[in-house]
Parts: sequence; structure tokens; C-alpha cells
Amino acid sequence: AVDFFQTFTHPTEGPIRLMRTPVKWSDTPVGDPSHAPELGEQTDQILQESGFSEQEIASLNESNAVSSNRSTR
Repeated sequence: AVDFFQTFTHPTEGPIRLMRTPVKWSDTPVGDPSHAPELGEQTDQILQESGFSEQEIASLNESNAVSSNRSTR
């Protein structure tokens, strides 16, 4: 009972059993795991942070120049 494994709930795949980080630091806590982004999940955010306007992002999506997972918005 060393609490070596934990169950993490992936948003599309459901419960996944993961190994915990094998070391613990007293002053640096380890955060909970997060899933890798789905294809297009962060596209709009990255484009916004890069200076693109909402209209430019919409145009890029409409022309299929980028793939954005807009169902998560």
C-alpha cells in the first residue's frame, strides 16, 4: 500500500490507471496529471497568443488552413 498507482479520468477515454511520480520533494509538490491535448484543442488559444484576431482565426478555420476543435469552446 505505497499508493504507487492512481486513477486519472481522461476526458474522452475515461478512467486510466497511471503510475505516480516515483519521488516526492518536501518543497516542490507534484501536480495531478493532465491529458495530452487533442488534435486542434489548443489551436485557437495558440493563435490568439500569437496575435491573430478572432476574425483571422475564423478565416483560417473556414479555409482549413488550421484544424480547431471548436466543439470544446
